[in-house]
Parts: sequence; C-alpha cells; structure tokens
Amino acid sequence: VRSVVISGSEFVALQLDVEDAHHLLYTKPKDQGLQSFAWHGAEHGTAGYYHWKANAQGMRHTPYYWERLGAAMLRCLILLITCGGRPACWAFRYVDDFLVLFRKDATFVLSARIVLFFLIVGVPLSWKKMYIGFRPVWLGYQLDLTSRRISWQPHKVADVKARLLELVQGKINSKQIERCGGKCCWLAAAAEHLKPFCRPFFTSRSLGNGRVMSWASLPTGVKHDVLFWLEALNSFAGYVPLEARSPFPGSMASDAFACGELAGIGGWWSDSPQPQDASEVWWFSEQMNARDLDWIFHTDELQTIIASLELLGSIVLLKLFGSRAQSCELDLWVRLCTDSQVASHVQSRWYSPTDPLNSVLKELALTVLRLDAALQLYHVSGAQNIWADLLSRGDLRGFDAQKRLRVDVCDSQWWILTPREFHK
Repeated sequence: VRSVVISGSEFVALQLDVEDAHHLLYTKPKDQGLQSFAWHGAEHGTAGYYHWKANAQGMRHTPYYWERLGAAMLRCLILLITCGGRPACWAFRYVDDFLVLFRKDATFVLSARIVLFFLIVGVPLSWKKMYIGFRPVWLGYQLDLTSRRISWQPHKVADVKARLLELVQGKINSKQIERCGGKCCWLAAAAEHLKPFCRPFFTSRSLGNGRVMSWASLPTGVKHDVLFWLEALNSFAGYVPLEARSPFPGSMASDAFACGELAGIGGWWSDSPQPQDASEVWWFSEQMNARDLDWIFHTDELQTIIASLELLGSIVLLKLFGSRAQSCELDLWVRLCTDSQVASHVQSRWYSPTDPLNSVLKELALTVLRLDAALQLYHVSGAQNIWADLLSRGDLRGFDAQKRLRVDVCDSQWWILTPREFHK
C-alpha cells in the first residue's frame, strides 16, 4: 500500500470480505471421512458422528486449497479492472480480505464492476464488512487516505499494553512471551523501525521449558525491550506516514575498519549529489581499540564485528548530519552508501538474529525514528567508497580540517548501546 500511495492524487478504498471463504471449496466424497468429528448432543437427539462436506476451517490442508482459489480470484479481479487500458486502481488480498484502491475519478465504475463480478460468479460477500471510503480498517490497521497515514486501532494497542504489563507484574510462561512477541510483530509490520525490538521475545520464549517464571528471572535484554515497548506505546504519535518522504538531494557514505585490537569508523556527506573533491565534504574520523568497544569485540566472528562497526559508523554519520540540520526532524529519505553487504542486508530487513548486530540495529532504528527520517543503506563496491574507507583508517589527506566533526564514540549519548550492563 505504501508503494502505491506516492502521488498527489486522491484515492478511495473498496474493502471486501468473503463470507465463510473456506466453505466455498467442497471436499471429494471419498475424502470427507477425514474431516469427521463426534458431537455429544443427546439431550437434543443430535449425538453422533458427522463430517464436513466442505473445507473445514482450522484443518492443516485448508489454507493450501483456499490460497489457490483466493489467488485465482485476485488474478480475475486484476484482469477485470485493467481491461480497457492502463489500470486506475490496485488490488491486494490477505486470506479472504480484499482491498482495492481506486483513483477518485474511477471509483463508481470500477467498484460496481468488481461487486457485480463477485455476485455473478457466486462469491458470497459479507455486506456488513463492505466499505467504500477514505478510512478503511484492514487487517487491524486504520488507513487514512486523506492525510496519507496508517495507525493502529486503539483497542488493539490497549490489548498489547495489557499483555506487556502482564509480563512486568505477574507470573510468566513461554506462551505469554510468544503471544507478546506476535502482537509486537504485528505493530512493527506498519512501523518497520520497531522490528529489531521483537527479536528477544522469540529468542527467550523457550526459557523455563514451559515452567512459570518471574519478571526478575528474564534476561536483561528482554526486560529492556518490554519496557521500551511500553514507553513507545505511551509516547508514540499513533500513526506512520504512508507517503514517501522527499529524498535527500546530496550524498553520504560511511565505512569501518578493524584489524586485531584496532578499529576505526569514518564517513562524510555533501549537499552535492556528486562531490568532485574531498575538500568539499563534511566528515568525521574516529579511531578506537577493542577495549573501548568490548561489547562489539566479545565475539570471534570478524564479519559480525565489521558489520557492527559499519552500522555504528552509519549511526554516527546520521547523528552528526542531524546536528547540522536546522531542525531536529529531517523528514527526509536518506540513502547512505556502505560497502558492507551484511550491514545493508540487516538494515533492509531491520532484523538480525545475533548480538551485537541486533543491539547496534536498535540504536540505528531509534536514531532514524528520532530524526523522523527514512533510511536505506545502499551497498556499493569498495572502489566506490574510497573516501569513507580512508577516513575509517585515519587517512585525512585532502579533507578540509574546518569541516571535521568530532564525536566520542565511547562516551556518546546512546539510547541502546549504554549502559554496558545491557550487553552482559
């Protein structure tokens, strides 16, 4: 949806729900016995054994067959709305829920065409769930096509808060942790920067092997993330913009270096999309050792260390870039070049299964959120990232000293990377 709502034109939504979707698929008579059940209703004279003649919801095979039918319905729908030339609308499907976005001038004709098509082929629609307008509620998300925002329904947010408070105040088991993780993942589907804060729920759901636990017995990382979610849900504006932000017209890049006990990060940015000389850019270069960043160097995997340092360099660059802006909120889409495929990959997914990568990714997510920006770490070859590589190694030749920005990486104001007890 976000990729569609990018132009200045107005959109209208048509929301359709197929009633008893799984019952549209009939089971062959020879296989109906596999869907049998016993019913104990002796007082009404209905006790006995029964079987479903159609697909029964909840059976393992049911989604497979419905997905085939649902996909065929969506393909027919797309053919229907595109006949006659360039499409004026877009169609989406999740299980048995359909959402179609029209341009305003095509709403009447295409919405009537779609509804009549479903009626003609015999698809039972849930009329009470049908909606045409600017504020559809789809999959629990409130879409506002007028202000171009997406928000969560208040009662669903209240349910997530209640489940999180259960972890803090009461007895805990692995099922509760898993349910909280599922709810938080649903929230993060609309705000992807929140995804790194979902990982500890699933890495810790096997704690206790089903036994009842207390809040104090949970790992420090899980407790930090539960408290983060509670704070975020209390202070969050409640909506996420659907419309794409304006791209930053300039260019920026960062890099990292590690060898033995030594490490360094560096980066630069320019208001020009293609600066011709190193003296034109704003830049930073910081050298450290393993003792300064022991929470990164506690692992023996060099690739993880390098990727964590690459992300750390991106964070520092964004913070310095934000400090030079006239406003604390950038409202920009920032494309930052890096020659680390790992860093680019984990940022695109906003997820890493291991620390310290996940901790640095959380810091990056909060940095982007506080700056009100959108970020893409764009992978380039090392040959295209020479300036940032030189800065990460402390080679400052050709750079303007007056455009250098300093930061104490070990004593900076982090949100996640301190205190150190977080990483123990």
